[in-house]
Amino acid sequence: MIYIYIFFFISQQSESTRERNYAVITTWLSVMSTSLPTPSVLAKKKELNLYAKNWVRNSHLANVAAILRTNSSLTFVGFRECCGVSDMGAVAIAASLGENSTLKKLNFESTKVGNKGVSALANAIGAGTNYTLYRLDLAYCKNNAYGGLVYV
Repeated sequence: MIYIYIFFFISQQSESTRERNYAVITTWLSVMSTSLPTPSVLAKKKELNLYAKNWVRNSHLANVAAILRTNSSLTFVGFRECCGVSDMGAVAIAASLGENSTLKKLNFESTKVGNKGVSALANAIGAGTNYTLYRLDLAYCKNNAYGGLVYV
């Protein structure tokens, strides 16, 4: 619906105005497609699935970790096939697990999480401060000796 309106809006303009507005709209759309939902939006959602989002980096996971500390609605967070996710992001998420009481499933499948990230997640789960997380997916992670699905 929004694309049709944008197309109609652009097609009714002069050539120079159309080019300038097209550049602004394309930039806006690219920013909108590469940003995380706000904490207020996530407060109403049950899952955050960033499956195969190549723009996701460890810095985004640090933001998600901050959100998880206070969020009471998310039950699933997935980073499957996010090629920019590695140990640093997993460590950030692990640090927030002790303060979260709703997350049930966490998916790092096919990421670059290595031994350090897996150890941080295991220690966070082993500390016994999170009693809701029951599934941690680490299958096909490229840089760790563990890999696989863990039911807690």
